[in-house]
Amino acid sequence: FEAASRGAARVVMIDREPRALASMRRLRDRLGATAVELVQADAIEWLRAAGDRRGGFDVVFLDPPFGRDWLRRALPLVVPLLAPGARVYVEAEAALHALLESLPEGLTLARAQRAGQVHYHLLQYELSPREPDSWQLPSTPARSTR
Repeated sequence: FEAASRGAARVVMIDREPRALASMRRLRDRLGATAVELVQADAIEWLRAAGDRRGGFDVVFLDPPFGRDWLRRALPLVVPLLAPGARVYVEAEAALHALLESLPEGLTLARAQRAGQVHYHLLQYELSPREPDSWQLPSTPARSTR
């Protein structure tokens, strides 16, 4: 809603929970946020089917349920949807050391911080969109030698 209030041409919000969507729908209607598209779907399935949106997103917010290895499945599907110069904001229950040590080509870490129990990361995308299966996150966290 913040992006829409600041002039985003289109905002897509995805959630599979009907009550969450109903709450977002009421807020969208109350704010008159016509640029906001609400989608009731499993986010992973939506991302898999989003090929027609290739390279169309400048900003992506990933705030998945914690403890389900969701980012390992979602992030590869997000990469092809990014426009050059796009930013990806990621929230997680822990710092994403394994992810940060093996980011796909074109993604770089711009910032990482912690707020209470939540770790957040801002990634920058510098290349043209690529195929979603062109890279894989490691299955076990990398260990630091520092």
